[in-house]
Amino acid sequence: MRERVCNLKRIILMSVALCIFMYMGFSCKANEDFDSEPRQATKETETIPKSATLAPPTSAIDTPTPALTDEPSATLTDESIACEERIAEDSYPSMILGQAIPFQIYLPPCYDGNEQSYPVIYFMHGKPRQSADWIDLGIIDLVSQGIASGQWPETLLVIPSLPEPLFSQTDGGSGSYEEEFLEALVPYVDRHYRTRIGADYRALAGISRGAIWALEIGFRHPEIVNIIAALSPALSCNYASRPYDPFALAQDSDCLPDRILLLAGDMDWARSGTEKLSQILEQSGNHPHLMIVEGKHETALWKGTLETVVDFIVFTWQEPE
Repeated sequence: MRERVCNLKRIILMSVALCIFMYMGFSCKANEDFDSEPRQATKETETIPKSATLAPPTSAIDTPTPALTDEPSATLTDESIACEERIAEDSYPSMILGQAIPFQIYLPPCYDGNEQSYPVIYFMHGKPRQSADWIDLGIIDLVSQGIASGQWPETLLVIPSLPEPLFSQTDGGSGSYEEEFLEALVPYVDRHYRTRIGADYRALAGISRGAIWALEIGFRHPEIVNIIAALSPALSCNYASRPYDPFALAQDSDCLPDRILLLAGDMDWARSGTEKLSQILEQSGNHPHLMIVEGKHETALWKGTLETVVDFIVFTWQEPE
């Protein structure tokens, strides 16, 4: 009897052990099947849509914490970039020299973001100076500040390099810098930039030798340039033939630019020629604006009169149309 009881206990124990073994095997298999999934479900769960915002963790200190988002941080937009002013480096093909002639052009704020057309001022450097001298004088900064303050209208500024030998060794007409300016530079600027077409919206300013070209071109072509500003024009050492001589043109021409500014220093060697030209113009029925200011034939004189020059040029551009 005892033996039967023992055998029965053995059978029961073996049955329990078998059940435990089978249960553990099933659990291991189930775990293997779960781990065999490549965490895809977890990854999908953690994916955050672009519009979602992660709330900041709770802090024991009552200090607001900015929310974290996956939206881009503030950057310069295309619109803000388009409304910046800039100076462009460009060049035009010389019709006489057969090479590219560099120039710089100031484009006012928002030029790249609209379809507006602008008046334009051309600046001619002196000899042996370079186009960069106008920038060194501060013309770009001055006009930029004037536009920003509302003092002056938005304007394009073209500062070309006047190439040799045209600049120094010609006096006008075919094959001269006059032809280069009228037939190459101005048409290029008008084609590639949004200029207001017409002599009333085109001005020419020059210093010393550059002022001679401003006078010669303007006096001969008021239908192209109707506003002239000549700073310390080197008339006393200009040996142009009569058809291109500003003195002769002032006396002989039936039509001259409507607005002419003649400026020199009281100790400027260009003063006598400037005053003589003004007198001839007056006798011919024209009425230039003559200014004799304190100073010599030097940078300080021209730098100190830039605001006056720009005021004179843009005066009619500020009037209601």
